Amino acid sequence: MVFVTRDGLILSDCDLRVLQSLRRKRLIKSRNGAPYIISMRGRRMVRAQYDNQGI
Repeated sequence: MVFVTRDGLILSDCDLRVLQSLRRKRLIKSRNGAPYIISMRGRRMVRAQYDNQGI
């Protein structure tokens, strides 16, 4: 299964199992049927990396 974001980006590595895991850990959230966004807890869990572009 491939997810497409509202911006048109394709999340090929994200399947339903990964999405449910992120929800269970409360790293992403949705309010009133809105698209999922990263939560404050999720922002704190993401560690900063020197090179996020992979170049």
